[in-house]
Amino acid sequence: MFDNEMIDEFKVEVLDILLEAESALLDLSKGNNFSKKYNEVFRAFHLIKGGAGMLGLEEVQKHTHFLENLLQEFSDSESMPEVAIDYFLKGIDLTRSILDGENVSFDYVSKDELVKNPKPSSNIEIANRNHSKKSLGYLYIVDDEVDIRDILNDIVEQAGYEAQCFADGLQAFEAISDKNNQRPDCILLDMSMPNMSGMEFLKRVQKIDPDIPVIFISGHLSKADVIESISYGVYAILEKPFKPVQVISLVTNAVKKNRIMKLLNRSIKFMFYQFSDLDSFLASEGKHEIRRVLKSEIEGLIQMKSKLRSLEKGDNTDD
Repeated sequence: MFDNEMIDEFKVEVLDILLEAESALLDLSKGNNFSKKYNEVFRAFHLIKGGAGMLGLEEVQKHTHFLENLLQEFSDSESMPEVAIDYFLKGIDLTRSILDGENVSFDYVSKDELVKNPKPSSNIEIANRNHSKKSLGYLYIVDDEVDIRDILNDIVEQAGYEAQCFADGLQAFEAISDKNNQRPDCILLDMSMPNMSGMEFLKRVQKIDPDIPVIFISGHLSKADVIESISYGVYAILEKPFKPVQVISLVTNAVKKNRIMKLLNRSIKFMFYQFSDLDSFLASEGKHEIRRVLKSEIEGLIQMKSKLRSLEKGDNTDD
């Protein structure tokens, strides 16, 4: 029913969801807004469980279902003990391992066993993870001039972003094509480079993930280049010489745009994952009008996503 491409795409989404759950757990360890952060972790486990079940990833489904049920036992609390936070962090790590096809063991315990018989050094795991500051986003910087790469890298890192630099488009494309690598939230890309031009890179990236915003960097662009880049969905064009404030402004807005699209994609997938069982139940109860409304909502989200992509490519034609 589901092809390998969809399963691979789901696995990539799961890695992003797990990062968010991990971040929420670390916030819980600091005593930050228990109700909100608890709900973020619960939604993550629930979403992964539902998607894994629908796609036939039974081991992932069973594992996240256990974590979800255990987490619910802390729902009436105002805080979560460090031993529990550490346990859920380890559970997240195991989820990643299962997705990678690794055979690993995990000590499945009840809440009472976990709290009454904590294993030593539980708070060391939390401290080590908190030590690593969460970045505002992950960027690719692609330019054949080392000075430009260094300048851009310094600008974005000082602003709180994490960046990986590449000397040409081919290197960057090979990295983004590897499904084991984290996808960037934004790409800063020189137009003129050896091995693969910026325009060719943009065209290829659009086929892999059309939602990743690409910002062109150029000393001079012809009108034809501008029109072509817009037609292939370039997010913005940054002219040399550029100012740090220009770079950060464009990157910040681009990363926000990418995360909005990810949220929209996730909302659509979540509705698909949940709709399968719900639709069967509603049909058995004769709730055909509710089924129609739910289908209409899903179609509306898909149309919204399509329109957003059309706007990015400069297509303002009315339906």
